[in-house]
Amino acid sequence: MRGAECWTDNRMIVTKLHMKVRPAQQLQKSSKRRLHCPWLRKAEARNEFRCLTAEKLKVIEPLLSSEDPMDEKWVSLSSVLYEAAAQSISYRGRNDQDWFDENSDTITTYWIICTKHTGQPSTTQHLEIYGSNGEQHARKEVQTSLWVLQNE
Repeated sequence: MRGAECWTDNRMIVTKLHMKVRPAQQLQKSSKRRLHCPWLRKAEARNEFRCLTAEKLKVIEPLLSSEDPMDEKWVSLSSVLYEAAAQSISYRGRNDQDWFDENSDTITTYWIICTKHTGQPSTTQHLEIYGSNGEQHARKEVQTSLWVLQNE
């Protein structure tokens, strides 16, 4: 209700406002990939690393002998060494551990059913035994056996 009949028109409204400004999010630096250092035990990889390092150091030698600050020299030297190592011995691969048994019959049966490899004996037997619910039953068996394997 606005107008002369409503007394709230002339009343001043005061509010307290609490604002919190978040600090700016800092981006995480991407970590450098790890090198596969055990390959340096091989004579061929070690010689290749030495040759690549020598070639790259010849290229940046004028930079290292100049009057530049030590930080810039160190950055260029470390990048040369890292690039040479990456080219000669490459990066370390990631080994994920399998926590389930690949030889389990229920897992292979479910895999065969899921990939629709029809004509496999285990698939046809499973579907003959359980009928149209064969896929559901196989999925249920696999899930329960995986839970048991995972909890061991």
